[in-house]
Amino acid sequence: MSPAPRHAANVPRLRILTGPRQDEMISIPSSGIMRFGRSPACEVHLPDDRASREHAQLTLREDGAWIEDLGSSNGTWVNGQRQQRASVRSGDVLMVGGTAMRLEDEAGKGDATLVQCLLEIQRLLGSDDERMIERSLETLFLILPASRLSLFAVDAEGALSQGFTTSRRAGAAEHMSHSFAKRVLASGKAVLTETGSDSEAFNVTMQQQHVRTALGVPVRLAGRAVGVLLCDNLEEPGRLDASHLRYMEFAAEALSHVFQRQELHRLSAEQSRAAQEFLAARRVQEQIFTKDPAALPGPMRWSALYQAALELGGDFYDFHHDAQGTMWVVADVSGKGVPAALVVSMLKAFCKSLYPRGLGPRDLILELDHLLRGEMPSTMFLTIAVIRIAPDGALTVSGVGHPAVLVARHDGEVHDFETTPGMLGLWPRELLVQRVTESMAQVGPGDRVFICTDGLTEAMDPGSDMYGIERVRSNLAAGRNLEPAACLRHMLDSVSSFVAGAPWSDDLTMIVGGR
Repeated sequence: MSPAPRHAANVPRLRILTGPRQDEMISIPSSGIMRFGRSPACEVHLPDDRASREHAQLTLREDGAWIEDLGSSNGTWVNGQRQQRASVRSGDVLMVGGTAMRLEDEAGKGDATLVQCLLEIQRLLGSDDERMIERSLETLFLILPASRLSLFAVDAEGALSQGFTTSRRAGAAEHMSHSFAKRVLASGKAVLTETGSDSEAFNVTMQQQHVRTALGVPVRLAGRAVGVLLCDNLEEPGRLDASHLRYMEFAAEALSHVFQRQELHRLSAEQSRAAQEFLAARRVQEQIFTKDPAALPGPMRWSALYQAALELGGDFYDFHHDAQGTMWVVADVSGKGVPAALVVSMLKAFCKSLYPRGLGPRDLILELDHLLRGEMPSTMFLTIAVIRIAPDGALTVSGVGHPAVLVARHDGEVHDFETTPGMLGLWPRELLVQRVTESMAQVGPGDRVFICTDGLTEAMDPGSDMYGIERVRSNLAAGRNLEPAACLRHMLDSVSSFVAGAPWSDDLTMIVGGR
């Protein structure tokens, strides 16, 4: 923590009198808030068993310094009296756990300009002022005998650009030495420079502007230089000297809090925009799963379950009924979140445009592959299973890279209809055309047709074992006499018991139909 400026008056500091940190002198940070406790997160970390993790807090306000107990076990004491909250001043002795400390001024005079500056910056930090950095810079005139102040921005590559410049009088030149700012950035610390420097460019600038001395200091945020603060004095060229370097260090620390607050404002605005976009995407996705499969006509009864691992998932199912029967499309888009949800939305639109053409499962898959190419990011793909069941129970199955479609017969035997290995949208078109096939079967009374995504087969227990296709077969056979909705609940109960509270790592979709 930086010490208080050498010539600052009425700046409270703490001298540790007893305990593990005895004889240390601690300055109050530019935030004006200092917490004491055993937690390393406290501004004053006390490795003291009698201190609570967050024991007490010292706060600078316009009406002075205040100490407040934060619910500690052993209490906070001021001049021998236990206090919940009390005003404190220079000379008061505070006791936090087993550590005694005395509040002191560095100079002991009535000039409180540094505290005024600190409090003004605190006020700005608590506001929503769009010109927070500019106003904070203007506030620094309270503590620096400068006529001009300028803040150079430093980008991620370390390049400098002059940003806001302010002066005490109108008409002062706004340009300040770029070469001096580069030198300060390279030094990584506060720098005083005078004419006669080894930099010809800097000397020329100083002479042109009648400047004898200039001060500079880097401003850091999260360990990276984000700016360089410069100041000089045109009216009184010799007024700035080495004694003001500590003021500049204080100013840089204060500005780092301002930069942090501005960055939080920016991130908050971005997060708000992202939240609105996320909400819009979720509403779109919710519309995808509004169709009720229980309302499908024909001898088959259907039920569907969809469970996203995140608020936006990458699983997709849809169905379409016409004179040829009922078609189901189940897909699993790689990834999760907004990108996967957008591909799911495209898939829904493409399916809707293709249904009227009366395509079979294989042809529908190939047409979807054609439409998706060039529309998805190059790193994304999907797996898919498509079935059609005719009014007489004739079943046609096709798929790419997807878990097998299962048919549980009324006698308990389970048949697997494997899909073609591959990835839609990523595999060469010619390869898909050659390899994608269709399988045929007959679904009779009491049979159950089951389609799922790998969120079921690859669900993991706390030991990272997968649920697997064998458990799916076994539970489908066990629930074959149940109505489709009850059969799905039976399968969900089984996999939920298997997962045993472990987080779901993937979206889960299951479809059951039966005659």
